Amino acid sequence: MNLYDYSQNNNIEVGIMIDVKSKLASISDRILNNYDPELDAHVFFNEVIDTATLKFDKSPEFKTGLLGINKEYISSNILVNEMDELYERAKPIGYKNFETVEPSTAFCIRTGVSIPFNVKKPYAEGAFKSWMRFSNDEYKEKFCHFTGEESYGETCYKSPILKKNWRAAKIKFKF
Repeated sequence: MNLYDYSQNNNIEVGIMIDVKSKLASISDRILNNYDPELDAHVFFNEVIDTATLKFDKSPEFKTGLLGINKEYISSNILVNEMDELYERAKPIGYKNFETVEPSTAFCIRTGVSIPFNVKKPYAEGAFKSWMRFSNDEYKEKFCHFTGEESYGETCYKSPILKKNWRAAKIKFKF
């Protein structure tokens, strides 16, 4: 799994954690139960790939040079693009339109769904349970608690409101 911020915010990343208490336990489990976690992961992800539908495809266009030996990049052509439709459906309620939202309404910093404003509880219930697994106060999240706009990793449990919105949030919610 690639743990860079750019990858986390712009790619679909996946990681597999195999917790083996001891080498002996792992070896005995493999022998006695015919269990192979690496094979299970391989089979699972091949199934995901086989059943996936293509949402975006971009292909480069090249101009061949002398005798077809060298190639020169010209541009890229988008062959399939269903991403705009997916992103449109994924926008949180009240996105970029927070002035019209009820005064006590805010947004989950992980999912963007509408929740009551509380800087000490900036998560929806399911997102909070997910966050609690590691309880990292500085884990970079996706949305501003005050406006619901994308934060591109600039919000976290410790700082759930984008810096540019902090003053307006403080005035509006009087905290």
